[in-house]
Amino acid sequence: MLPAIIKVCLWDKDEVNDLAEVAESGRQIAASFTKEVKSIEEFGKRTLPIIKLAIDKGFIKRPTGEGLKIYKGGTSSSRGSSRAFCRDSCWYGIVAESTRAGRSGESPEDPGPNAVCGFATVQRQVSSEPNAESRSTSVVPEALPEEPPDFVVAQRLSRKTGDVTFVEVRGTANTNEEKSYDFVIKCGKKSSQLRDMMPIRNVFENEIYFYNEILPVFKEFQAEKGITDPFDNTPKCYDSIIEEEMEVLILGNMKTSGYCLHNRLHPMNKEHIRKVIKVYGKFHAISFALRDQKPEVFKKLGGKLTDIMKLMTKYIKPIEGANNYQDIIKIAKEKKEDDVVTKLNILNERAKRNNELTDPSDPYAVILHGDCWNNNFMFKYADSNKTKLSDVCFLDFQISRLASPVYDLSYFLFTCLSEDDIPNFDEIVNVYYESLSEFLRKLGSDPDKMFPFEELQKQWKRFSLFGLTMLPAIIKICLSDSDEVNDLAEVAESGRQITDAFTKAVKSTEEFGKRTLPIIKLAINKGFM
Repeated sequence: MLPAIIKVCLWDKDEVNDLAEVAESGRQIAASFTKEVKSIEEFGKRTLPIIKLAIDKGFIKRPTGEGLKIYKGGTSSSRGSSRAFCRDSCWYGIVAESTRAGRSGESPEDPGPNAVCGFATVQRQVSSEPNAESRSTSVVPEALPEEPPDFVVAQRLSRKTGDVTFVEVRGTANTNEEKSYDFVIKCGKKSSQLRDMMPIRNVFENEIYFYNEILPVFKEFQAEKGITDPFDNTPKCYDSIIEEEMEVLILGNMKTSGYCLHNRLHPMNKEHIRKVIKVYGKFHAISFALRDQKPEVFKKLGGKLTDIMKLMTKYIKPIEGANNYQDIIKIAKEKKEDDVVTKLNILNERAKRNNELTDPSDPYAVILHGDCWNNNFMFKYADSNKTKLSDVCFLDFQISRLASPVYDLSYFLFTCLSEDDIPNFDEIVNVYYESLSEFLRKLGSDPDKMFPFEELQKQWKRFSLFGLTMLPAIIKICLSDSDEVNDLAEVAESGRQITDAFTKAVKSTEEFGKRTLPIIKLAINKGFM
C-alpha cells in the first residue's frame, strides 16, 4: 500500500480523484493512483526509509538469483521512473541483483553489502556514436519492485541496431560508490507481419533456454570435474523475459571487456581459425561427456531444443526454379570450370533437402552453437595492435540444436576460411579433434569410444552439405555494406518475401568468387559433393 497511500497523502485536495467520476468517465480505477509525484524529494523521505527499515528487519528477502530482473511498465517520463529502456511505446525496468550481499567488493557483480535500493543519482552519458538516442531517468521508491534488489538501474539508450540495444549504466550507489554496467539487450521484433513469416518466438525461446538451462549444466559439470580451463566462451546472461509477442534477453557487453568483431569483409586468418576451432572442440566435448556419464541429463537438455532450421522450412518456401548457387555457377562458367558447374547444379537440388538430414537420435549428435558466421564471434587481443590473439567469445545461440558437430564445423569453416588456408584443411580438422579429445579425457570420457576420428571423417561427408548450403547467402552478407543489409521486419511489412533479403545481386563478383569458388572446389576434392 505504501506507494499509493503516500501519493494520496502528498496530493493537493483538487488532485484527489472522485472514484465515481473516474468510473463514469470510462477510465480504469487504477488510473486514479498512477499520477506522477509532484515532489519527488518529499515522496522519497516518506517511502525510502520505510523500504530500508523493511530490508534491515528482514521483512523483505534478498534475492537468491544472480543477474537482472525485468519489470514491465507503462509509459514513462524523464522524471520519477526507473524503467530503463524504450522498446516502441513500452518501457521495461531493469533491476540488477547481487547474490553477494554479505560481502564487499569492487566489481559490478559484487557491489557490496550496503548498496541497496538503487542508484542515488544517475549521471547523463553522452554517446559519441552517430544517431545515438539518449534518455536519463532517476530512481525513486515508487518504481521499486516487490522485493527490492541491490541495484535499481536507471539508464540511457546509447545505441540501437536492429533488435539489439547497447546499454550503458552509470550511477552513484547509496554508498556514494560509482557503479557501472554494460549490457546488450536483445529484443524480438514486434512486427506482426514478420512474426507470421518467421518463428521469432521459437528463436528467442531457444536462445533463452540455452542460457538459462544448458549453459548452467555445462558449467556445473565442468566444475564437478575440476576443470581449470573450462569452456566459458559466452557472454554473461543477466536475465530474460518472455511475454505475449515480447522476448528480451539481457547479456553482458563483451566489447567493454576488450572483445571486438573480426572484419566480415575478409576471411579469418590462420590464428583466428585455429582459436575458434579449438574452442568448438571443448564445447562439443561437453556434450559427448554428458552423453557418456549422465545420459538422462543430456537427453533432457537436448530434447527441449527446437530445430529452428527445420521449422523455418514451414515458414519459408523455396522459390520455384531458383538456384542458390547461380552467382557461383556464373563465375565457374567464366573460368570454364565445367565440372564445378555440374556439381553445383546437383548440389542445389540436394540442398533443398538439407534439413531432412539432421537426426537428434544420432549417437554422435551434440548441442550445437548453430549460427557460426563471422559476426557471432568476438575476439580479444593481448596487444593494442591486435596481433596477439588471446581469447574468443561465442555469440547467438538462437539456432542451437541437437545434431552432428560437422554442422558447426562446416558452417564456420566454409564461410570464414581463407583461400590461403584451404590447403591446411586436414590439419585444421586435426586441431579440432585434438582439442575435443584432450578435453573429453579431462572430463573423464574416452574420445575413441565417444567420437572416433574415423566417425568424424564420415560425418564430414554426410553433413557438410549444411555449410555449403549456408555459403552463398552468408558470403553475400559478409560482403554487403552495412546499409545494404535488410531489416527483416521492413521486408515483411513491405509485402515482400523473406527470401528477398538474401537474393540481392553481388556487388563485387571478384571478391565473392574468391570467398566461394575455392570452398566449392575443396568440397568436391574432399568428396563432400
